Amino acid sequence: MDLTPSQMDAMRAEILEVIARYAEVDREKVDIRLEKAADQVRLTSSVPVRRVTQRVGSVPA
Repeated sequence: MDLTPSQMDAMRAEILEVIARYAEVDREKVDIRLEKAADQVRLTSSVPVRRVTQRVGSVPA
């Protein structure tokens, strides 16, 4: 599975958009990549979280 650089950028942006609903992240230090190994492709990521945020409209536990 190969993605073009623009597809990887789009995927990264979408993943970070979802994570941002729950946490503030250091976007400059995010690392998201596809790694090939034998017969699989793995999505790996390192996403430094600055703090967890409360979702808009969520009810505190």
